[in-house]
Amino acid sequence: MRARYPELKAAEVSRRLTEAAYPAVPPRLDPYAALTTVPAGATGVVARPERAVVPPPPPNEPRTRALLVAGVGGGLVLLVAAGAVVIPRGRARNWRPAGG
Repeated sequence: MRARYPELKAAEVSRRLTEAAYPAVPPRLDPYAALTTVPAGATGVVARPERAVVPPPPPNEPRTRALLVAGVGGGLVLLVAAGAVVIPRGRARNWRPAGG
């Protein structure tokens, strides 16, 4: 504030910073609003920034479904790979146990 408006007194800087703070727990300071807010004496109306709207978090259902499909697909790939190794060896021994 002092770099942009060096002529402001400490009380005025404090008032502008306090007016630009968001009423939250814990209170948050918005330095951009403190610099761009029109003082009440200039126009009679203090311009307050609009509050940001935070969207709700996305649902976890699509992610869970995707992980389930990936897990089943991975299991099928492992099953086919194991079959590709075991079936030719079993045919080569005419399906008899090894060592017999």
